[in-house]
Amino acid sequence: MSTIEICLRNKIHIALSEEVSFKFTGLINSNFSWYEHFSFVDLDKDENPKIDRNGNDIFTETGKAFRKITHKGKRNLNLLPQIIISKLEFGKWSYVLSAKKYDNGALIDWNKLFPIIFPHFIGMDPDKHHQVIIDHIKVVKNWRNRVAHLEPVWKFSDVKDMITGNVLVPEPTNQLEVLKRLKAEVRRALNLLSWLCVDTLGHYKSTKSYQQLLHLISHDGITDFSY
Repeated sequence: MSTIEICLRNKIHIALSEEVSFKFTGLINSNFSWYEHFSFVDLDKDENPKIDRNGNDIFTETGKAFRKITHKGKRNLNLLPQIIISKLEFGKWSYVLSAKKYDNGALIDWNKLFPIIFPHFIGMDPDKHHQVIIDHIKVVKNWRNRVAHLEPVWKFSDVKDMITGNVLVPEPTNQLEVLKRLKAEVRRALNLLSWLCVDTLGHYKSTKSYQQLLHLISHDGITDFSY
């Protein structure tokens, strides 16, 4: 999961650095503080920026996450962009990719950026696949968090349609169904990596840790682990 996390943030960072640096400075910089030009101020129902009682901007959760890294109180720590990017938690990247505008009100051109960030997504149509990719990242993030928090990764609940609430995939009731769901989670995570960098995917699949993972999510792996 760490390989996917690093690959995702690096691809987003480089693409946004080059796009935003050129847009705001006229020069291309692959390590640019693009986040300083994103609009991370929360909006009210009329799309007006929210401010607190002291007249300060109220940031979105993603904006707060960046500011927690970049500032100590009101003091800007002046950290290098690569340091800030490395400290942003995985769960915030789907919200970065959902941002709408720069701080000058101009729209972010995700139709241009998504094919750069995910160059190996076959048949990329940004209008159609923008939300599909973001939702995919959120699902991988949820599984990554369970691993990171040492929660049992073999426990699954029903998969429901987000709109209707109908059960799409029922909760597993036996070992075969649990293994099927586990393997689906692994495939989903590797699909994300494949969209980002096929070379990194190929390298990961050649590692001993990947072979161990495949064994652990098999009947033989469960048997070996039980003794």
